[in-house]
Amino acid sequence: MPQLLNYIKAGLVVFIVLVQPLAYAETMRIAFGSCYSQNTPSEEIWRVIAAKDPSLTILMGDNLYIDSADPKKFAKDYASLANNKGFQELLTQSDMLATWDDHDYGLQDGGKEFSAKQLAKEYFVDFFDYSELKNIAPAEGIQHSRTITVGDKTVRIILLDTRWYRDKLSLSNQAEELRMRFQLGAYIPHTDESTTLLGAKQWQWLEETLAKPVDLNIIVSSIQFLAEYTGWEIWANFPHERRKMLNLLNRYSYKKAVIISGDVHRAETSMMTVNDWELYDVTASGLSANVYPAKPNVHRLGDSHIIHNFGMFYIESTDAGLKVKSVLYDALGKELSTHVIPIAN
Repeated sequence: MPQLLNYIKAGLVVFIVLVQPLAYAETMRIAFGSCYSQNTPSEEIWRVIAAKDPSLTILMGDNLYIDSADPKKFAKDYASLANNKGFQELLTQSDMLATWDDHDYGLQDGGKEFSAKQLAKEYFVDFFDYSELKNIAPAEGIQHSRTITVGDKTVRIILLDTRWYRDKLSLSNQAEELRMRFQLGAYIPHTDESTTLLGAKQWQWLEETLAKPVDLNIIVSSIQFLAEYTGWEIWANFPHERRKMLNLLNRYSYKKAVIISGDVHRAETSMMTVNDWELYDVTASGLSANVYPAKPNVHRLGDSHIIHNFGMFYIESTDAGLKVKSVLYDALGKELSTHVIPIAN
């Protein structure tokens, strides 16, 4: 396969291969978002994000809508993002990490069965081109992590792969008319606990990663974690895997974890009490792709924002520990909602 960078302007290559900073001052700003469609391109959304002056930007999947196994389509779509002037401007001032979801993976709602997943991985790694991606073994998905320091505190960003290892989803037998009435999708939770979302290799890697202590774990999941039984793609379609994640976080990251997610083409914040602590799932989805109506979510806090959006974490290291504020913004940079995430010291 030709290297993707052959399709990218030579000037942009310099931006992509900059050495990644690992240490930050007493405060840090992290931007995050998902669902950017090259079919409804926008330079301005990247400029609005850049105006918030993030030290780091995390793309959580559906970073493009490729939906193909054709290498020419991968090359064309990645080149369109590379040549986006707003995206280029953001890269000049912000480090970037990324994972994928189904549309940039290449198959809508796709999992391990996708025949072109190796091709998709090669283009993804070539495009984002940072060391943690390059060090992934050829036969594995794109799960990876980075640990940074904010002041004297450590923050680890764990980017999961919800595609490479995932078994097929279980289809609902409910009538479409009934599902549409209640805004439910086509899927139901698996009852077979041998099915997997993350796969054995990724689970082993994740536990080994979480076992290394840090002051905060930011878990990046391309699909929502806390929402329950919506009929769409969520962790609750694999309830045994969702319980496993909750157990791992409670064991290794007690009161020191937050999840960010995408996929759903709207913005919202969810919270669930895990034993005696609050776990947040902040969803920022719809950088430029069409937005969708709200779906059922018993853990949602406040409103679901049906508008193009992105999120920001404001992280401050103090003598009393880390302070974390989550803010969701619309595409003009106007604040939609704010939550303070409690972190144990």
